[in-house]
Amino acid sequence: TACAPWGRRSPASRAGAPEITTALGKDADRASGAADSGTYDCGVAQYRGGDFDAALATMNEFTEKNPHARNRARAEKIAIAAEIAETVPAAGKRLPTLDTGGSISVTIKNDSPDDITVLYTGPVTGSLTVKACSGCSAYPLSSTLLSGFRPCGDSGKDYPQRTISLPAGTTYFLHKPRGGSSSAPASDTAKLRSGYVYTECAYTRQSFGTTG
Repeated sequence: TACAPWGRRSPASRAGAPEITTALGKDADRASGAADSGTYDCGVAQYRGGDFDAALATMNEFTEKNPHARNRARAEKIAIAAEIAETVPAAGKRLPTLDTGGSISVTIKNDSPDDITVLYTGPVTGSLTVKACSGCSAYPLSSTLLSGFRPCGDSGKDYPQRTISLPAGTTYFLHKPRGGSSSAPASDTAKLRSGYVYTECAYTRQSFGTTG
């Protein structure tokens, strides 16, 4: 779904050239603001319509061009949720709000040689970065298919980690390697309940001779 261009015509002024120039300048400012608002509204419509690729592109464009816009913070949240929903469509069933925090502790560990960005959405939406694990490497595909496979399970390693607080409910996670890594993003869905402490583990898997 593409966003249609927005524009308006400026009325002519009878008071002379300076007044015309001023009127045109003010009208151009109003037109620019309306166009920016239209871009945001279009991104919301794309998201609600399930066109997450388009919503992500639209909201990224909006936030880049409008650093001080009233809706910029929420546009960033919608972009995060849209990117997750590209992989897990169920993550896009609700429009993100500006809510933050919660009472449930979730620790995200990194068992991969790459820095990772973790995106999450559910009752709250956000992102964070976890540094690479210097002593970690990609796991062979065959080992990840075993029933006893447990990443982040080496008690002798000090895995880089970050802890966040989230509300109860279903949260969708997307782990993305940063830098020049060719690893594909990995997703996880967690149903968080009060009274429990949760741990997420990001790791890199080798697939068909490459890192995936």
